[in-house]
Amino acid sequence: MNIVRWNPYRDVNDMIRTMNRFLEEDPLARNYNREKCCWAPAVDIEENDTQVTLKAEIPGFNPDEIDISLKEDMLEIKAETKSEEEKVEKNYIRRERRSGSFYRAFELSEGLDTANANASYKNGLLELVIPKKAKEAVPEIKIKVNQE
Repeated sequence: MNIVRWNPYRDVNDMIRTMNRFLEEDPLARNYNREKCCWAPAVDIEENDTQVTLKAEIPGFNPDEIDISLKEDMLEIKAETKSEEEKVEKNYIRRERRSGSFYRAFELSEGLDTANANASYKNGLLELVIPKKAKEAVPEIKIKVNQE
């Protein structure tokens, strides 16, 4: 019979090795469904005296895949891209380009002229500009004070 030295940390060390192997694996090597993976683009919103500007990083989309809508006080941005059809003769070593969709919604402040909003998309950056409504000049009303 062999005598084996007992190590109280053996199970913990085995677990650490297993976790390290799991984290070092290529996620595409596992049953990783990229089709259902979701993400949210980084967004910056700036405001000045004349307009509100939203910039969103959404590379890899065509302009016709991007849907922007303004409903009452909500701005909604959504986009969907399809992955190219997988062909059997292609032997991928690595495949990281994503496909899928995203949805973002933002509450708008009052006083925006949403009817004149415009958007542009260049080099993966969506820029949406919503002008502010011109402030109406409120006429000054004089009120006469009566003596009683």
